[in-house]
Amino acid sequence: MAGNLGADGGGQTVITDFAMNVDGSTFSVFTKSVNDHYNYDPAVVHIFILPQNDQVTHHYETNTNSDYDEIRLSGGELGDFYYLLMSNRPRYIPSQEILENIVTEFIRSTN
Repeated sequence: MAGNLGADGGGQTVITDFAMNVDGSTFSVFTKSVNDHYNYDPAVVHIFILPQNDQVTHHYETNTNSDYDEIRLSGGELGDFYYLLMSNRPRYIPSQEILENIVTEFIRSTN
């Protein structure tokens, strides 16, 4: 992902990366959440979901104006993965519990 989020350096960027098990399958989850301190622009949340893979790294920009966010594979094959984009009210940052619930329900909906 790349672009301008329009938060103009205000607000905050929160990175929440974790592994989780959904119905016997383990997934790596990489998220970037950006909100706007000025209460003008909606919060943006990127969620990458892929089968657990220790060769994947998460690269991102922490400036709230930048949308740069990517996952990189250092070797092997990535296979299928999912990308979810979520938007919400300004100043919103989802907790890890909310992110886990979103991922769980999404994965279950694909089966």
